[in-house]
Amino acid sequence: MKKFLLVLAACICLLGGTAQAHVLIADNQRRTGAVLHITPDDDPIAGQPSTIALSIQDGDITEKTHAFRLHIKSDQEHEGDVPLQIIGGTATASYVFPVRGVYTLTLTAEPLSGQGRTVIFEHAQRVSRGETGSGSIVSPLWARFGLVASATGFLVIGFIVFNKRKVLTAYADERKF
Repeated sequence: MKKFLLVLAACICLLGGTAQAHVLIADNQRRTGAVLHITPDDDPIAGQPSTIALSIQDGDITEKTHAFRLHIKSDQEHEGDVPLQIIGGTATASYVFPVRGVYTLTLTAEPLSGQGRTVIFEHAQRVSRGETGSGSIVSPLWARFGLVASATGFLVIGFIVFNKRKVLTAYADERKF
């Protein structure tokens, strides 16, 4: 029996298909859970289409009882609502993440009857492969200040050395450098 289980476990591990990564998330009130899956393997590629699927684990939240809305916002101010296809309690959308970055995905399910609670799921998704965007990089203020201070310091030292070059040459001749 033990050999059979070992062989079965080895077959399952060796014959496994493609990786299927899922993320478990909870709504903003921590009452309802959902399974989020983004192709490919929860590591989308910027500039290429991805499929976002969010399966809500509460059977009372369906397309018949709630209106769903998916809003995507990036750290680079790309923002907008994405059209959804709802089947039961699963919301599916196709989306192209425009550039690398961190995106906030917010799925809102509002009751159609006006009674009940609004359920909000939020997830931060990192996109680290694909298009890099415009290529404009904003440097932080401390880096600019450091660059200006360093350049000013080198100019002051150069000015002092240039003005004291005769004294420095005489000192070097005395010491025989």
